[in-house]
Amino acid sequence: MDENGAKFFLASYDAWGKQTVTLNTIGLHRGYTGHEMLSEFDIINMNGRLYDPVLGRFFSPDNYVQMPDNSQNFNRYSYCLNNPLKYTDPSGNLFGIDDAIIAFAAFNMASSMMQTSFEGKSVWKAGALSLLSSAASYGIGELFKRCGCDARQ
Repeated sequence: MDENGAKFFLASYDAWGKQTVTLNTIGLHRGYTGHEMLSEFDIINMNGRLYDPVLGRFFSPDNYVQMPDNSQNFNRYSYCLNNPLKYTDPSGNLFGIDDAIIAFAAFNMASSMMQTSFEGKSVWKAGALSLLSSAASYGIGELFKRCGCDARQ
């Protein structure tokens, strides 16, 4: 809203990312999940791949089969295992990776705290150290990725 209370950007999307209501008086080209909307073509640039919200499909296949035990993952053109209400795909290549990092950090912290309590040491110190080690592991992984040493490729 501007200083007079008038709306200058308002957008609504269905589950697959198709815009259903749009008011855009400032020329903002960001939309579904914060990605660049190419409204002239009705597609979304999701950084890793181009996505068609009308079809609910990417134009190119995913580079990774992330969950081989789930048959939906073998359709490598689909968006988030055909379940956009549960997952998002910020990079266009890997969905749910942030959730896995958080789950790993929580598991690491809980196991360290339980082990420490059995040994009679400070539980909070163990929790803080496990959070620190999780953050360091994530940071090292990001550095490797930026250097082009991504193990997934």
